[in-house]
Amino acid sequence: MTMGTISARPHLWPRGSSRPTFVRCTTLTTERATRAHEPTHLPTHQSTHQPTHQPTHLPTHQLTHQLTHLQRTPLAKRTRYACRERRGQGGAASASRSILGALLAGVLVAGCARTGGLATSAPAASAPTSSVAPARAPAPAPASQNPSPMVESTRAHGRIAPHPLSTRAVLLSDLLPRPVELHLPARPAASGASPLLVHFLGPAYLAVDAAQAADSGMMVAVINLSPGSAAYERPFRDPTTWPRLIAAIDSVLRAATSPSAHTGDIYLSAFSAGNGAVRAILADSIQLQRIRGVAILDGIHTSYAPAGRVVAEGGTLDPTPLQAIARYARAAIAGHVRLLVTHSEVFPGTFASTTETADWLLATLASPRRAVLAWGPNGMQQTSAAGAGGFTLLGFAGNSAPDHLDHLHALREWLRAHVAR
Repeated sequence: MTMGTISARPHLWPRGSSRPTFVRCTTLTTERATRAHEPTHLPTHQSTHQPTHQPTHLPTHQLTHQLTHLQRTPLAKRTRYACRERRGQGGAASASRSILGALLAGVLVAGCARTGGLATSAPAASAPTSSVAPARAPAPAPASQNPSPMVESTRAHGRIAPHPLSTRAVLLSDLLPRPVELHLPARPAASGASPLLVHFLGPAYLAVDAAQAADSGMMVAVINLSPGSAAYERPFRDPTTWPRLIAAIDSVLRAATSPSAHTGDIYLSAFSAGNGAVRAILADSIQLQRIRGVAILDGIHTSYAPAGRVVAEGGTLDPTPLQAIARYARAAIAGHVRLLVTHSEVFPGTFASTTETADWLLATLASPRRAVLAWGPNGMQQTSAAGAGGFTLLGFAGNSAPDHLDHLHALREWLRAHVAR
């Protein structure tokens, strides 16, 4: 279940009404709130005398009483939440009950995960009394969404189909756990410096298309390793890995053109877990001098502290893996380099989401986020933006696997517009 936060949109309430108070709550994503086959249940105190897996359905007049009480109760924390839902339990709820709840409280709510109901000031009149509290099952741990269980079919999710490339491909072995796929342009520069894009995680044709759209003479090195950001970060913790990679690329370039040819400006792009390599490379101040631009596509992640405790449960983000990106972002704001960061609304649950890390980055940089309603590449829906100088951060809707993959297929447009220009 989604447990992230959205701070860019204003979340306005009707004039003259106070914001309702909810208990043990988290953000309810738009996709989940609008899916009719996942009903909304509103159990009362009667549920304390029933098994916790059987939610109680309220008559409309009792629902009205409860939601009216909630609407009159001031909110202790000025944050909008939607109550956790218990998926797969309880049967169907009436449509009129959901609509009435939305009209009175301003949001769609679902039965709270721990107590099985909303906190109200008065139980239903028909509720039985008992001097012994019934036994309850322990509260479940937050459900993991890694990968996201959401299904989304409204947005276009445009895809670039695989196609033959006009580049000359060379495999560089013995540098990383898996070979590096180097692509030389059809007409490389006869001498002098040639720009280079190093892309982490994704098919070569997407990275090559993006590079050629930005500069027809740009070389491309594509690196795909094992799943997980640690698999990408670990090899580049060795300070010799990156220099050996560039030296190998220079050797191939000189053999294909002239002895004076060499690598010029370097750009990095990473999708999802590929960001592990980027943060390791950016942590080496010696290598930063030649890296002119970076694109991180829905990929800045870190762990929770303590491990596994989400922010909604009192956890915090481990900032250590994020420091190198923050330093590079400051250099981008100053105009020395260029940095693009994008994120979706996917909530992994087992580690910090890209929305949460983006919020951390903006707070660290004191860079405000503004709400945006705009179309992005391939039918994406942009919801926020931030940045200054050479730093750009773009937020997009979506908590499903296709929404995540949208960011990779937008590399062609974003590299040319925000990084390599």
